[in-house]
Amino acid sequence: MAKQASDEDEAVAVAPARAPQRPAADPDGPAALSRAGSLPVRSPGESLRDAATATATATATATATTIAPPAAEPTGTTLLRDAPATAPRTGVESHDTVEAVRPEEATETGRQRLVRLASGQTGVAVVAIVAGCLAWWFSNRHSLPLIYADARSHLTISRRLLDGPNHSLVQLGTVWLPLPHLLVAPFTLVTAWWSSGFAVMPVNLVCLVVEAIALFRVVLLAGRSRIGAWIAVLLLLSNPGWLYLHTTSLGEPVLFAAILATVAGLAGWVRSDKPYSGGELALFCGLPAALAALSRYDGWAMAAAGGAFVLVVAQMRWGQWRYSLKCLRGYAIPPVVAALWWLWFNFVNWGDPLEFQRGQYSAQAQQEILDRAGLLPDKGDLARSVDTYVTATAQGAGRWVLGAAVLGALIWAVVGRWKLRALAPWLLVIVPVGFYVFSLYSGQIALRLGGQAGESMFNLRYGLQVLPGIAAMAGLGLAVLVGGNRSGGSTARRRPLFAVGAMALVVGSSASWWPQWQDVPVIAEGLQQRELGEPAWGAAQYLHQQAVVDDPDGGLIMIDDSVNPMLPVIGADLDRVSAPFSGPRWTRGQRDLTRNEWLFADTAGGGDSVATAIAADPGFEQDFDLVFTEGTVGVYHRRDSDR
Repeated sequence: MAKQASDEDEAVAVAPARAPQRPAADPDGPAALSRAGSLPVRSPGESLRDAATATATATATATATTIAPPAAEPTGTTLLRDAPATAPRTGVESHDTVEAVRPEEATETGRQRLVRLASGQTGVAVVAIVAGCLAWWFSNRHSLPLIYADARSHLTISRRLLDGPNHSLVQLGTVWLPLPHLLVAPFTLVTAWWSSGFAVMPVNLVCLVVEAIALFRVVLLAGRSRIGAWIAVLLLLSNPGWLYLHTTSLGEPVLFAAILATVAGLAGWVRSDKPYSGGELALFCGLPAALAALSRYDGWAMAAAGGAFVLVVAQMRWGQWRYSLKCLRGYAIPPVVAALWWLWFNFVNWGDPLEFQRGQYSAQAQQEILDRAGLLPDKGDLARSVDTYVTATAQGAGRWVLGAAVLGALIWAVVGRWKLRALAPWLLVIVPVGFYVFSLYSGQIALRLGGQAGESMFNLRYGLQVLPGIAAMAGLGLAVLVGGNRSGGSTARRRPLFAVGAMALVVGSSASWWPQWQDVPVIAEGLQQRELGEPAWGAAQYLHQQAVVDDPDGGLIMIDDSVNPMLPVIGADLDRVSAPFSGPRWTRGQRDLTRNEWLFADTAGGGDSVATAIAADPGFEQDFDLVFTEGTVGVYHRRDSDR
């Protein structure tokens, strides 16, 4: 007699106790193909038809047995390819199978359909949209979107792709990978959106929805519990630091969405009943990995780890190196092409394919300066590197949430063991932790916690890179505790207890931040930058009023935005700006300062390029008046101008 699926989260279909014979006329069955040493190469539609034929035959030959309608797969709008119907494979536990027998939607009442949609991916998307909109409202209300210097630089790069005297793809530069700038660029043409930072909001909101749905799928496919999947999503969307990053143009949201989509695709591949073709792996797993590789260099690590995952899982599941290598090739083509394009772009425009790695403005060049100043204390010290990153993670995620994730990971490691369905979520933990610990140890990044007197905070957002993995582990641990795929009275009795406890963790961890929201690490770091840059902000706001609002048709504004990235605050069209990205206009303007009507100069640290040009011009005082000064920053106005 069939086992009844009583789990209210996931009504997973259970096979009859007496397994029916496979149709004898199926020459493409897995057993026959295994004997022949080959694998089926069929379309997803053919796979589903074969599964339907097998199910019909089984029903006709089995004794009268009731099969509970399943809901192991996420319902609602799918983000990635759903797993096909059955899982005939060797070397894998039978309970790893995701059945796809679904109730007829025609028999659903309106209320049942609403509940199904609300409890699945549609509900997740709605919650993510609401959370993202509320986050923007709060961030904008407190003037937070532009407090990071890097956020303003990202916005300027996006704008100069389409605005300015020499707008082109070359304006992408080499410091950052191109995808976030390309996505945001069209929205920066609305000057008010560019100046306020709202230009990133359409992109970041879509990214937040993708992240939430992908995380939901990862946990649901692995843990088969809607409660666990929802708790993971809520832990992610209730973190104020995570939400704040989605109101800035720092570039992380595009990376987060691409990485989570990659892992969700891999999780779906693991649970599918038939081998993916190379094209399917490229589309559903490789393409998101390529987007990650074009977003931040963290994405390169995830793309490489995904390739190793595909090779290992394919070999464990099918045991044929030829097919395993075919899977790896299908997955790897998109991210490899993306990386090669970036190398080509650097070579064509700067003569060095590794300009992004070793150029004048590269991270390596910046780290060498910090290293000479003794500001890389984690370099060469593995224990300290681990401690620094774990501390940053605990500060960003919250210690109670991190503790719940560690407990959930232990439970999941014991229960999941080497089941293939248990492997994909670990990528969200192992890859970011390994990448950042190695980067700290090798001196490739700096991460300052700001705990000591006089020490500034720096790159605290790196600690949030592992938050999806933390949320996933907490959700998977809960899925085990509530009996995600088991039945019985004890499971039904303990489910509400653990669910209430998990919701208390979500609410409590989120509520604990808000009385002192300025202490949220990524916000505190930005506010510190804003305070230290007060002179530059004052000068930029002065120029916005005097040179843009009061004189919209005035002359050129000269500024070294590589030192003071204040152009979004100034808010002038880039056709009125002379900056290092302006090409010949910038070079001529340095030789003859009178070509410019306004000068923004900073004398700190030996002076920026504008201050250096002023010092080299003997007749400067006869041509310009100092109209604003604060700290080391001054604004000059040409005397013979109309104003």
